[in-house]
Amino acid sequence: MPLKYNCVNCGAEIITKYLRPGDSLTCRFCNKEIVVPEMAIETNENPRFMPVDHSESATKPYPEFFQEELTIHPRIEPFTPSEWGVGSIVKLVLASLVVLVVFSCLLGIIIGIAMSPYYGVDETVVDKRLDKIGETIDPVLNVGFIIIPLWLIYYSVTRRHHRNFCEALRIHRVAWADIRPYAVLGVGIAAIVVAIMTIIEFAGLSFLIPEDMPINKEIQSGYARLAYFTVMALMAAILEEILFRGYIFQGLRHSWNSRAAAIIVTAVFILIHWPQLGLALIPLLLIVPISVIIMLIRIKRDSLSYCMITHMSYNGTLLLLTWAYVAITGQPINEV
Repeated sequence: MPLKYNCVNCGAEIITKYLRPGDSLTCRFCNKEIVVPEMAIETNENPRFMPVDHSESATKPYPEFFQEELTIHPRIEPFTPSEWGVGSIVKLVLASLVVLVVFSCLLGIIIGIAMSPYYGVDETVVDKRLDKIGETIDPVLNVGFIIIPLWLIYYSVTRRHHRNFCEALRIHRVAWADIRPYAVLGVGIAAIVVAIMTIIEFAGLSFLIPEDMPINKEIQSGYARLAYFTVMALMAAILEEILFRGYIFQGLRHSWNSRAAAIIVTAVFILIHWPQLGLALIPLLLIVPISVIIMLIRIKRDSLSYCMITHMSYNGTLLLLTWAYVAITGQPINEV
């Protein structure tokens, strides 16, 4: 049945017979593309275009006009949202590695150019200059390692799979009343970890926790470095949740099941922190409780927001206790 509606640009009255709501056509009078509105009225009148003044001379019947001048565009269907799986995770990891390698190579070229005036001079001067450049480049690398994977995840979710980023990763707005218990949970786990480390220290088993762990070097490199490490640790908590219990967990759960996804993600999360702990076994075991508890929260609440709250409160408590230790003892900070 023909549909009657008006052009949204010039107001001309239009009656079409073979178009549906959502189809496109070109208005005869303003020569602009319009879309048949959903509110078009069904009518028994013959198809025509009529200007706003409804003059009879402007009316053109269907056989004379529509067969020659009406431009009908194909209906464009919207993209269908889809889930990602193991294949998408592998592509994300490979893409992240490639981009990070290129990013690192560009920084290496910049360092080489900056060091070119010092070639052939005393090695001590070269080493000091390299240390200075390293202090400048290191924050850039760390920020790049956070932003690049996050951008690739956003691109995969929104462009490749046509999903809303927050909805797909289960990031929801949390009421203030719901924040408190998970924040307290993170604080409690951090307090237990610190208590265990203190007991190990007083029991004469400090050799189980290496003093030269990379994470300790961050603490011993000056107040500015500790402040930078504090910011990065809080940012890393958000990225790690989006990457591990968000994107990877969702993909593995879609391809296999929740149990397999939870085991794999928890194991990878624990092992990826091992180098920061100097490959020591006891510090690694201390990460297990927070990793398992956050994964249980992810499965039970089906929300990444609560995982972020718990993780950030855990990291924040450890950082706060570190600053308190430094403020009280004045060590082991060595101001640069």
